[in-house]
Amino acid sequence: MRIPTGGMTASAGEQSELDDRTNRLQKDLSSEGYTVIRDLLTADQVESLRLIVTQYLKSELQSLQDRVLHAGSGRKLASDIEGSSKISSQRPGKEHAGEGLGHTGK
Repeated sequence: MRIPTGGMTASAGEQSELDDRTNRLQKDLSSEGYTVIRDLLTADQVESLRLIVTQYLKSELQSLQDRVLHAGSGRKLASDIEGSSKISSQRPGKEHAGEGLGHTGK
């Protein structure tokens, strides 16, 4: 037996799982002060809203991934620069720079 679920169909076992998720979502929303009102939107409005929200979330996810990538690149660059400055400061003779250039040490 298939049970309609707002444009989708689910078996009886799947329906139970959907109901559990819906109840958890309703409880979470309720604890945040939101109210769930069933059948307020038409099926077309729900589908349109889903598409808009999905596009928005994908865009935000991409933006977040870009920021993380850039932050990681910045840390890598800073690490590379720091590492190269440590290497150059450890070169032999570096501590005697300036000797032989008219510096008498007196």
